[in-house]
Amino acid sequence: MDIHRAGIDILHEVSEHFDKVDFSMLETLTNQILSADNVFLLGAGRSKLMLATFCQRLNHLGINSYIVGEIPCPPSTKKSLIIAASGSGTTCSVMAILKNQKNLGTPIFLFTANMTEMFKDSADNILRINVPNSLYDKSSESKQLMRTAFEQIVFLIEESIVYELSQNIPHQLIASRHTNLE
Repeated sequence: MDIHRAGIDILHEVSEHFDKVDFSMLETLTNQILSADNVFLLGAGRSKLMLATFCQRLNHLGINSYIVGEIPCPPSTKKSLIIAASGSGTTCSVMAILKNQKNLGTPIFLFTANMTEMFKDSADNILRINVPNSLYDKSSESKQLMRTAFEQIVFLIEESIVYELSQNIPHQLIASRHTNLE
């Protein structure tokens, strides 16, 4: 077993795929985050976990952010932003909420690895992250399990946005928003 080599292989894979991201779309996303009254994060499974870390960081920066379906979660408006993630592009629970919010006129930004007809008209902006994305195909280009590369790229994008947004906020202010209930 060579854990060190596995880690290096993962870093190379993530770096290779991160370099292919459409960064102009991330500028759009960053501007949407800054102008939204509330930011709602929507996903299922591990994608939801990646979005939860982003939600926490946005709150540390003073941006009102919520995980869809969690308590507390205020109603969305046309001045809100929904950021969703679905590696498969077929997550029914995510799709149902996106359809509803699209009908209400809430701006939507979607991360996906698999551009499907199901999601095509469900978001204002869709960032396709071009990574292997099969639950079952062991011959996938990725050495990692299932959809791990997608989730890692989403996390890295989120942390990069937080890094950029935090540059002009005093560290003490960010730290003051961190929980003291641990």
